[in-house]
Amino acid sequence: MNEEQPKIESSAFGGYKRPGIVTLLSIIEFFVAAVWIIISIALIIGMVHSQYNNFMYMAIVAIALGIINFFCGYGLWNLKSYGRTIMLVFSFIGLLGFPFGTIISILLLIYFYKPGIKIIFSQRDPATLTADEIRQVTDLQSSNPLIIGTMVVILMSFAIPIIGIIAAIAIPNFLNARDRARQIRTRMEIQNIAAAVESYKNDHNAYPETLPVQQLQSLLVPKYIDKIYVQDAWKNDFRYIAWKENPESVGPDNYIIASAGKDGVWEENDMKEYTEKVTCSFRNDIVLKNNVLIQQPQGPQMEADPAVQCD
Repeated sequence: MNEEQPKIESSAFGGYKRPGIVTLLSIIEFFVAAVWIIISIALIIGMVHSQYNNFMYMAIVAIALGIINFFCGYGLWNLKSYGRTIMLVFSFIGLLGFPFGTIISILLLIYFYKPGIKIIFSQRDPATLTADEIRQVTDLQSSNPLIIGTMVVILMSFAIPIIGIIAAIAIPNFLNARDRARQIRTRMEIQNIAAAVESYKNDHNAYPETLPVQQLQSLLVPKYIDKIYVQDAWKNDFRYIAWKENPESVGPDNYIIASAGKDGVWEENDMKEYTEKVTCSFRNDIVLKNNVLIQQPQGPQMEADPAVQCD
């Protein structure tokens, strides 16, 4: 009695049925591509708000990797030869990731160099296959669920730490960029208020008296400025004081507008005590006196004690 010939399974759209492991790998590639794109978006946002050019280069690399991972996943999903080629390249590079990357890459190389995998990705006409080649293909198409599950565990145990490392780098950069953007916006709002105060002086020969910023707003808007914000970008109230030094002045001839920075804690109880200072912490106050920023951030900023001296 002749042994029954194994039958090659085909997909609903024709062609070879995709092996379970290939399906799994394609999904992982799509997932990794999505992670890279999300990271690139965060880096682009950081670049726009912080004006750090190094974010741009990092974003370009992340986008490129995301595109490559996407095409790898797409190629694997549709059994395109370039999908297997990209996967082989990734596997060869992964050999450098000793020990886990090396082990996983070796397993992937063994799998993707199997004769049956070569046949599936070559899209050869099943009618031209020999009995041995048919058996090689059908063995792959009937992958043991236990093997697939093991592959999931191995690959995710490798992928999750890598994603964690990437996130550990990208997220702090993103948060730093967000605070940098708030710092820049706060400084601009202080300068906008100062411009309106200067216009007020041109009409009244004196600056407005010391007032809560909410009352100062009603004094300046809309005649001297269309709109001012009473809070900085961290939702802390601005502070405005004015005083008279020249006895001959008709009213206040000095003023200060300030933000307490990210932490909302004022560095000086008496605002007249502020002196010229360059800051490097998001928690430092931002201070403008008589239309000149006397305490302002310069260079890279960090989450540090406001008392720390900048280099």
